[in-house]
Amino acid sequence: MSNNHSSEQNDEIKDGEDLETGGPSSGSQTLGEFYKEVNSIKDMIREIRNNIAALRDLYKRTLTVDTEDESSRMSRQIDLLISETSRISSEISRKLTIMEQSNKSLGGQDQAQKRLTQHAALVKEFMDTMTSYRDMQTENARKFKERITEQYRKVNPDATQEEISQFIDNDTNKIQSSSESDQSNTIISEIQDRQRDVRRIENSINV
Repeated sequence: MSNNHSSEQNDEIKDGEDLETGGPSSGSQTLGEFYKEVNSIKDMIREIRNNIAALRDLYKRTLTVDTEDESSRMSRQIDLLISETSRISSEISRKLTIMEQSNKSLGGQDQAQKRLTQHAALVKEFMDTMTSYRDMQTENARKFKERITEQYRKVNPDATQEEISQFIDNDTNKIQSSSESDQSNTIISEIQDRQRDVRRIENSINV
């Protein structure tokens, strides 16, 4: 009888003890779980960096695209990368918040400082990466606006900068051409594509 009682006591985890390490339990992740999550976040940050490189290349190619079909294909790729970057960044933010809350519950444990330091490093790496993303998006929005201005003047040589700026900033504005040639129509189509690019980029900067 006493052996059974002793066995039942051993099967129960003492209050304040961690299942995996036998150390203090405070509702926080085990050290193994913590570092698994660290690596997961690092991989996701790496994905965003890869997306930045891919977007930069697509934006560069978009400015020299020859056909409307190719332009549409690139636009779809850009949309996909921007959406994916937004999704990943939201997931990273969620994971970092959970990690921060878990770290706070460690109190004065020996692991606490290591975890806090690692979390701070991840937050900095994530913020630096997102700053690079927004800077890249802002720079390409500027380039597209310059391209719109250049092309707008080809179909409306007398257009003022104010008129062009109003066109860029207002999706409902229609561009009027002084010519109805095929070349003018092609230029107008490109201007409208670049206007959509600018709007897409500006919306993405808030991710």
